[in-house]
Amino acid sequence: MSSIDPSKVAMPSSAGVRGRRLSAQVEVHDRQQLELRLHYLLDGPSTAQRYTVDSYFFVPRNVGVNRDNYSRDQFYADVTSLMRLDAEPLPLDELADRGCAASPLHGLAEALAQFRTSARPPASRPLVVHVKLYAHLYATATKSEIKRLRRRLAKVIEPADGEFFEAKLVRALARMRKALFAFRDVRGACWPFEEMAHQSLRDGLRNADEYMSLVLEEQLSRLVDSLQETHPLPGSGFASRCQLRIRELAGEDAAYRYKYGYLALSEGERGDYFSYRSSQLKKAVQQALYLDPRSVQVDTFQRNAVGAVAAALAATWAMAAQLPGSFANASGTAKLALLALPVLAYVGKDRIKTISNDYLSKRLRRYDHTFDLTGETLATLGLGMLRARIHESMRFQRVQELPADVVDLRTSQRTVRTSEIATEEVIHHRKSVFLSSSDEAAKLPEGYSVRDILRLNVRHFLVRLDEPVEEARYFDWRKESFSVARLPKVYHLNVVVKTRREWEGGASLEQLDRIRVVLNKEGIVRVELVESRALPTQVPASASNGAAARDG
Repeated sequence: MSSIDPSKVAMPSSAGVRGRRLSAQVEVHDRQQLELRLHYLLDGPSTAQRYTVDSYFFVPRNVGVNRDNYSRDQFYADVTSLMRLDAEPLPLDELADRGCAASPLHGLAEALAQFRTSARPPASRPLVVHVKLYAHLYATATKSEIKRLRRRLAKVIEPADGEFFEAKLVRALARMRKALFAFRDVRGACWPFEEMAHQSLRDGLRNADEYMSLVLEEQLSRLVDSLQETHPLPGSGFASRCQLRIRELAGEDAAYRYKYGYLALSEGERGDYFSYRSSQLKKAVQQALYLDPRSVQVDTFQRNAVGAVAAALAATWAMAAQLPGSFANASGTAKLALLALPVLAYVGKDRIKTISNDYLSKRLRRYDHTFDLTGETLATLGLGMLRARIHESMRFQRVQELPADVVDLRTSQRTVRTSEIATEEVIHHRKSVFLSSSDEAAKLPEGYSVRDILRLNVRHFLVRLDEPVEEARYFDWRKESFSVARLPKVYHLNVVVKTRREWEGGASLEQLDRIRVVLNKEGIVRVELVESRALPTQVPASASNGAAARDG
């Protein structure tokens, strides 16, 4: 059976992705989970490159988390790590263009031509990733369009500003409609061949269509909310005209969803089914892009060597305790002592072996976990040559042991300048990602990146905190009386993230970010980006042609 060659599907342009900085993106995932996101770009030559991400969590003494009550195993139990493939965002016009090689629609159109002309139907299962990638890119581009329009609304003051905004709104709505209908046109053309296609492709086409429609409805609703906040309807012809244009597209798409039995929310219907189904649709689209970090046992030699050393020490101790040949001539007290000595020797042998093993393992082990990054998505998108190995470690450090640039960033722009940071406990989490190509003659693909999502559950940081509200008694000099105020009780957890990207040959880029996480007894209140520092170094246009760096 013939098949679609994923290597012939062109990859997104990397023009924009190269301009991204190394900054970590931090946000609140929920009240108890802090989310840290980074991008590992795949552009560049076949020679290896490495990302090293050092995250330093500065824990104040009054939070109560320290090396004695928070173990490495507890830390990893609180961490959820997700890795997914991310494509460089495309404008809606390019996304809707079948002739644009960077759009997943191009690959779908080529596959449709093969269905029409091939003697036997081609393999269709690999196309599911392209379908879901299109839905993901459409959602990303639509959210970006709406965000730009909402920002522009705040600048509409004069009538001329309103006319300019309306023109931008009309063009943006047309792009959203065009990109959505372009997908539906290809899907409609595929309907005669769906019986010959894999079930996953049929489900993927429907799920992607339904997901994009829901994203469009949600984003249009947000735009209307912003319009009502900035320009209330009474006496505003501008706001009325804009709302009519937005509702026209929303109504058109809602009618489409009702026609084909897609998810729709109406007054009086069960809301739990809507939220459950919409969540499943989002996962169905995103799941194809997630990668599977598979654990690798790389310390076999180390563990065997440590075990051999421990066994040798134990054997030496046991041999030293053997009964001497003059046992018969010894006194009664000496005989008793010599009889007890082998028993103690074998007990000591076991303990020596265990203690030596534990001590040497901790001293020699560089990483807690090692993973290889895999996933069917890589081969499907023509990225099968990508090789990625991930090392991870965690340990407590004292402030005095930290790099000078990390301490300097931690101490700048402080809310309480006189507070002492030397007493803070520092959790140091390091992740090293080695990227290379299995084919040294081929370059790593451009236009894609690996998104690293790390979620830290702060439950252990909350258990010892005081109640979220406290009373403060003070004298109000204006009223000339004493008063009582209820004030929020918060704690600050500072995070410094140091990201370094290195190429073979010594060139590198480095970025420092400091984030302040505000906590109370109930969870995360907010996160604040305090400061970012880029340490620019020259990035080579192409690295030297040498053997890929080994990750030792």
